[in-house]
Amino acid sequence: MSLTSSIQTQIAFKNAFGKSQTDDLKDLVNELYNYSSDIHSSNVILDNLNPTASLAIIEGSVVLVRANLIPIQDSNGKSFRTFWPSVAPTGIDFRNNFNSLTYGVGSLSGISANQPLTRAVSDYYGITYQAIPMDSNGNRIYQLDYSDWVYQYNSGILYRKNTLSTTPSSILVYYYLGGRLSDTSTLNSIKRIRVSATGSNSYYSLTNSVPYISSYQSDHLYMVDFYTSNSSATVSLNINGIGTYSVYKNTIGGISKLNPNDISGTYSQVYYVLFNNNAFELYESNPISTLPNSLRSAKDTLTKLGGVESGTSFNDVKMQDVFYDLLYPENQPSFVYASVSNNSGYLAFNEVGSSLSPQTYTFSWSFINPFALIQNSLTIEDVTYVTSSQTYWNYPLPNPYIQNSNVNNGSIGISFGQTISSNQPQKRSYKISASRKNGTIISKNVDINWLWKIYYGTSTYSTLTASQILALTSSFATYSLGTIIVPGSGFKHFAFPDDSQYNFTDITLGGLPLAISGTSNGYNGVYLDNTYNTITVSNSFGLSKQYRLYSTINSISGTISVKFK
Repeated sequence: MSLTSSIQTQIAFKNAFGKSQTDDLKDLVNELYNYSSDIHSSNVILDNLNPTASLAIIEGSVVLVRANLIPIQDSNGKSFRTFWPSVAPTGIDFRNNFNSLTYGVGSLSGISANQPLTRAVSDYYGITYQAIPMDSNGNRIYQLDYSDWVYQYNSGILYRKNTLSTTPSSILVYYYLGGRLSDTSTLNSIKRIRVSATGSNSYYSLTNSVPYISSYQSDHLYMVDFYTSNSSATVSLNINGIGTYSVYKNTIGGISKLNPNDISGTYSQVYYVLFNNNAFELYESNPISTLPNSLRSAKDTLTKLGGVESGTSFNDVKMQDVFYDLLYPENQPSFVYASVSNNSGYLAFNEVGSSLSPQTYTFSWSFINPFALIQNSLTIEDVTYVTSSQTYWNYPLPNPYIQNSNVNNGSIGISFGQTISSNQPQKRSYKISASRKNGTIISKNVDINWLWKIYYGTSTYSTLTASQILALTSSFATYSLGTIIVPGSGFKHFAFPDDSQYNFTDITLGGLPLAISGTSNGYNGVYLDNTYNTITVSNSFGLSKQYRLYSTINSISGTISVKFK
């Protein structure tokens, strides 16, 4: 190009002020044609970066990198190019299950060691982002150094005017970990809503959002700061008076209730909130900054499909890996078992009214194909929805337990300091989760149930009193009874809680059907064509319950079989 330096300067000056050069003699004000610069979508960041770099690191937006500076051969020793170090920088990757930053994965996807580092965060965002070149001994080369250097953040080029000076060897820069406009097509359709939530520590509301909205939409990304920290696990949010909905947090084990102080009541902390299934999901980093063609779903699957177990969720899993899980289940990790026990044994079923005393409770688990699980990724979390009618532990696991060794199998003893009991059928649920290396999260619930009992057996009496019912054989009223065998000679009796859904299809002796007592015998209730007598039974814990009593008309000599559905 043969343009003189003065003409080049004139063109650059006019372009900088939005005008195109048409004539060397025209002043800026006389140029008629506008000029604008195009910015590639890969250079547009979506996070609102904290002006203090150290806080942005804590928020997961950036990471500090000590990168290598390699001389550019044809620059006469004046310029250096920035390269990623041989070892990934130290930091937590919020886009990869909170694991350590790793080349080629999560936030560093597409990046490998010793490749050029470009698009570093510039000091435009704050003076603390300023690049710091260093010599081979790790000494800082200050801006007033004789070399007269300047760092070009986007290209990663360090230029120095004077070469007879200290030679730079490495440089400290901040690299952005969040989403860029170019990441996915989904990002382009997301509407970002700024919210400052005032109110108490369990109920937050505000007057206006920016921009103002009149309904909650699934394509909204709410960027929220909270006026106060939460002191309660039950937290709700109401934006613009649209409606109040509960706030839950997204963890590696899926959606769960908040713990006290999960929300920081400082305006410097911005949370990302999505509205999904009539609830708000709270994230500390941008959840929309996902990998292309990937699946993100914090909702657990309800049934097993191929290699995808019931209770599986997805955290930025590539679609190829999702199909691999479906089609090749034999290679995928899955639970062998998960349980909880105390000194008395396994705690799957307890009678309504019974109490479990304070002691150590042991959670146990085991997997097959553990080689594809991420180490230190196992969590145990209390996911029970506690109602006012329950008297349970006061959140014995206020924070998820995180396994710190091999997740193949293991156990942990947790000491609970309160008695646990229930005076109605209820369950306490704990969720054990672990992460596969492809981002799929598998989980299994361990439940402690309180159930009424059912009673069955043989008696010389044609009908029974409450105390006689209690003397029969008993078992817990689980969801499926199957077939019950009743031996002995006499009248056969069966008693079920009156609000249960049990119904027997037939009562047989040697394959022949047997008749049960009807209205002529005082059995006046009818449930699905079977007649019964209503008896009030008080169990050993003093709790009364209406029972349906079914009895055979005749005394039977022999063992009978009762099939249930």
